[in-house]
Amino acid sequence: MRISPSRAEYDGGEKVLRGRFFPAHDAQSGLTNLRAKRQRNSSSRGIEGVRRPALADTSEDRSHMLSTMRSTQIDVKSGGNAMVLIPGIQGRCEWLRPTVDALERRHQEVLSFSLNTIETDRFFDGCTDHIDSLLDQIHASSAALVGISFGGLVAVHYAARRPDRVSKLVLTSPPSPRSALDPLSTRYLHKPRLALPAFALGAVPKLAPEIIASLPSWSARIKFTMGHLGRVARSPLAPRHMASWVRSWMETDLASECRSLRVSTLVVTGEAGLDRVVPVQSSLDYLRLIEGSRHMTLERTGHLGFLTRPEAYAAMVSAFVQESATGRSSTS
Repeated sequence: MRISPSRAEYDGGEKVLRGRFFPAHDAQSGLTNLRAKRQRNSSSRGIEGVRRPALADTSEDRSHMLSTMRSTQIDVKSGGNAMVLIPGIQGRCEWLRPTVDALERRHQEVLSFSLNTIETDRFFDGCTDHIDSLLDQIHASSAALVGISFGGLVAVHYAARRPDRVSKLVLTSPPSPRSALDPLSTRYLHKPRLALPAFALGAVPKLAPEIIASLPSWSARIKFTMGHLGRVARSPLAPRHMASWVRSWMETDLASECRSLRVSTLVVTGEAGLDRVVPVQSSLDYLRLIEGSRHMTLERTGHLGFLTRPEAYAAMVSAFVQESATGRSSTS
C-alpha cells in the first residue's frame, strides 16, 4: 500500500498537517520542524519500501510539493491505515498531539479536527459533513474512527449515518449515550463562561491520582503536566461551544444509533478506580448497545490514558484496527 507524505490543509482557521497539528500562525515552524525530521531520516525508507521525499527548501518548492501531494491517493481498503481521531469535550485536536505522534509511528494516516470549527446549531450532522470532507480530501473511501470521551458520541453518530465509510470503531472512555446530566453539569450549561474556573479546578482532584499512577516518577509527572498545560494555553477551551455540544447530545437519540451499528467496535477504558471523569460502567454500556463490541482496559490509567500512556494506547488501538475479521484476538 502506498502512503502519501504528510500534507498541509487549511481548515476552520487552523493549519492542519496530517499527523501533526499547528495553529495557522505556527504553520511555517511546523513545516520547518517536519523538514528537519525528514532530513534526519532521509536514508530511511517509508512503508513497504516507498522512500519519503524531503520537504522543500523554498516557498516555490513547497507550493509545488503540496500541489503534488493533493493529487496523491491512499488505497485505504488494501491496508486500512486511514484513521480519524475525534477529540473530547474540550474540542481541541491540538491537545491530542502525543496520541497522534504515537499512532503515526505505527504507520497510521491520522486525521483530526477541532470541534469548535463545526456549526453549533447542527453539531452532529456538521461533524458528519466535516469527516466526509476530510476523507474526500485524501481520497479515502473509509477509515477507522477513534472517538475520545465525548468524541465517542460523534464517532457513533458518524458510523450510524455513514456505515460504509467506517472500517473500525474505537470508543475511548466515552460517556453512555443514555447518561443524564447531574445537577452541577446542568448549572454549567446555563452559564458556561462563569462556570469555567470551577470546571478547571474540579479537574485537579479527578486527574491527579491518575497522573501519579500512570507515570513512574515525579519528574515524568511534572513534565507531562507542564506539556499538557502548554497545549491548553495555546489552544484554550470554548465554554459556550462546549455547552452547545452537550445540549445537542441531550437532544439526539444516540442510543438508537448505537443499536443500528454493525461495525467492529472496541471500547477502551482505564481502570475503574482511576477514571473519575466518566465512570467505567458508563462506558461499558456500549457493550450492551453495540452488537459484537469488545472491551479492553488500559492498565494504570483512568480517563487520560491516551495522553499519559500514548504508546501503550496506540499499540492497543493499532492492533485492533489492523486485525482482520478472521484474525480476531481475545480481549477482556
